[in-house]
Amino acid sequence: MTSGEYINRPFILEGQAALDFDEYDKNPTITLEGIIMVKESIRIGKRLLCQEK
Repeated sequence: MTSGEYINRPFILEGQAALDFDEYDKNPTITLEGIIMVKESIRIGKRLLCQEK
């Protein structure tokens, strides 16, 4: 299994998790931790792209 296959697999939320996701989808927010996570993801992604070349 490649990482692309893993990402494309559907998932199902039920109960409170589904309600929380719907609420967040209507009114998304971002925390400092979220900003740090996105920046780290970008950094790792760039590094991985450079390794493929």
